[in-house]
This record gives sequence, structure tokens and C-alpha cells, in this order.
Amino acid sequence: MIESQITVLRMYNCKRVPNSKQSIYFMSNLTEMLKVELIGLQVFRITDKVYGDKKPGVSAVATYVESGSMLHTWPEDNFCELEINSCKPYDVDKIVYYCRSFFQTDDMRIIDGRDFNKKI
Repeated sequence: MIESQITVLRMYNCKRVPNSKQSIYFMSNLTEMLKVELIGLQVFRITDKVYGDKKPGVSAVATYVESGSMLHTWPEDNFCELEINSCKPYDVDKIVYYCRSFFQTDDMRIIDGRDFNKKI
């Protein structure tokens, strides 16, 4: 059976919603914290063609040997979402602490998938 750990963090009322450059910095630090091997990191700036007059967000995608993570931002709503999927275990509390500090918010929700392998 394939074992993996999945976490989704939804961060509301963020005082810092990263731009493209800041997203690269965040994802690079996250990669180090996860202690995984990075294959590639790409940031997509969502343009005004999608958002109209709203401030454009970014989506950052990191691919690891051990799986990957994605960060999506909605600047107009001061909202960010981080998804982590890894075959290598990681400390969720450490990731939450880092996100709370980086995005400058205490308003967070978590979907912690440590029980995704539970047979039903």
C-alpha cells in the first residue's frame, strides 16, 4: 500500500499575500522544512484576463521526488491555500507555525489527511 501524508491549509485574513517572488521564497523554505528533493518549482501569475479588475493572484507548484505542494493566492480576499502531498512524513505543526508567521494570520483551517489510508 502506498503511504502518503496530505495536508490542506486555508488561511484567511492574511496580512501578507505573496506575489510571484515571495511565493518562490515561501515554497523554497517549505521544501527545506519538508526535507524533500525538489524536481521543479513554477509560479503562475493569474492575470487580469481571469480576474478582471481584481488584483491578480499566483499559483506556485513545487514538484518533489516524494510528491508535491501547491500554493494558491487570492489577494482581493486576503486568502491563501496551501496543499502538501508527500510520501515522506513531515511535522504538520511545524508547517502550521511557519504559515502562521509567513502569511501573518491566526485565522486558519486545516484538512489533515493523516487518516486518508483508513479503510472504509
